[in-house]
Amino acid sequence: MFSLAVYWGNCLLSILIAKLGTMINREKTTVLAIVSALPIFIITSIRYDVGSDYFSYRSIYELMQYGDSGRYEWLFYLMNRFVGFFDADPQWIFVVSAAIFLYCSFKRLWTDSPNPGLSIFLLMGSMIYFTYLNGMRQLLGCSICFYAIEYAYKRRPLPFFLLVFLASGFHQICVLFSIAYFLNWIKFDLKKALVAIAGTYVFSQTIFKFVINILADTSYGNYMLNDIDDLVTFIPINVAVWLFCVVFYNKNNPRYRLYLNCQFVMVLLSLFYWQIPLIARVMWTFWLLQIVLIPMALDGINPKVLRLFFGASIIILFFIYSSYSIAVNFSHNVVPYQTIWG
Repeated sequence: MFSLAVYWGNCLLSILIAKLGTMINREKTTVLAIVSALPIFIITSIRYDVGSDYFSYRSIYELMQYGDSGRYEWLFYLMNRFVGFFDADPQWIFVVSAAIFLYCSFKRLWTDSPNPGLSIFLLMGSMIYFTYLNGMRQLLGCSICFYAIEYAYKRRPLPFFLLVFLASGFHQICVLFSIAYFLNWIKFDLKKALVAIAGTYVFSQTIFKFVINILADTSYGNYMLNDIDDLVTFIPINVAVWLFCVVFYNKNNPRYRLYLNCQFVMVLLSLFYWQIPLIARVMWTFWLLQIVLIPMALDGINPKVLRLFFGASIIILFFIYSSYSIAVNFSHNVVPYQTIWG
């Protein structure tokens, strides 16, 4: 219970700060992003033995100070070396990573979400935040991709692909986010979407063999030998999110198409559940956009009483889902919550 109180208490504090900030000046997105992220930033930075790979990241940090980059990407290596130049304590890598992850995530949600408070809740409720506590390196790259979506919408290729390049410097899978740049041109059509789903399913084995050949000589080739993920809830929830956002398509939001198309990519990727091990990690590349897409969909629902009903239902369901996942199933080993001071 203590761990849940820490996570949800600080999440609530961030939401309250966001609400206050909205009332004062909604346009100051950078300041609001930083201030509203502070409660979550603090608990993320001072954590100890929280997240399955916590000690792995400490060991990696120490090894990299001797010039050993291992199998890790260049920018992740440079970040570790840069931080190590100032302090040998591995805890600082969690501080710097949290700052980047939360700034990119909060800056984007403050810019694009019609309801920043709900987006902050969904960061935890969808399990993205708790996944970050374990898969820090990949989610760090994904947050940069999330930040880059602005330039895909504005059709500015140089900053978009530069940011995706930097994101791939933390995790190579982020290169996949490059396709988001072209999704803004694709108009949503339910019939075509269903055809795409059917076609992907039929040719999934062929596509899988193609992926195997590409990854064969890379550092990620061994991942293809892993067991299939047990994704009892992750895939159904993300498919359900897409269906909900299709039913309540918000025609009044010009960015909605791009966000919905990115969620559809997650649906297509989920069809490879039986072929590609760790497919969830591939889906993570587009996951963060969901915390803005859902509030966008809700914002277009009328009458207000129906909007409130679905909003309350989403909050309750995601709260139960994430709390049960971390407290009962011990997903990502983020409980019990501990700090560097004990």
